[in-house]
Amino acid sequence: MNGLFAKRLLKATALAAGLAWLHLAVPTGVHAAAVDKEKSESYLREAHEFLKKGDGNAAIIQLKNALQTDPGNVSARKLLGEIYLRTGNGPSAEKELNAAMRRGSTGLDVKILLARAMLLQGKNQEALDLLSGELEHLLIFSNR
Repeated sequence: MNGLFAKRLLKATALAAGLAWLHLAVPTGVHAAAVDKEKSESYLREAHEFLKKGDGNAAIIQLKNALQTDPGNVSARKLLGEIYLRTGNGPSAEKELNAAMRRGSTGLDVKILLARAMLLQGKNQEALDLLSGELEHLLIFSNR
């Protein structure tokens, strides 16, 4: 029985060492997804330059690069949503504008863009619901 115990102990030790090595060799999600805000802002500037030149496709690529380096870049999400809206891609525009709103961009301009994306998809009631609070707020202040 002593030999069997020694074999099992050796296997368990080898397994533990292998798992420990794997933990060190393979980066976890926290280490793998480093946020580079500077690089993200650089991609955003490049996207604006491409838009000035009329190259929307190149701008989309740079905005996606910006979001890959910093998923929290609200300006990049909003601009990407606007470009999708201009090209008639309602679902993608809605996705990006919702993401921008979840990350803190809650101004009326973003809500209007999001409502337009919803309207492109025939989500009329959702668009109305989204803007109804804003419209009530504007009516109250316009009557003062």
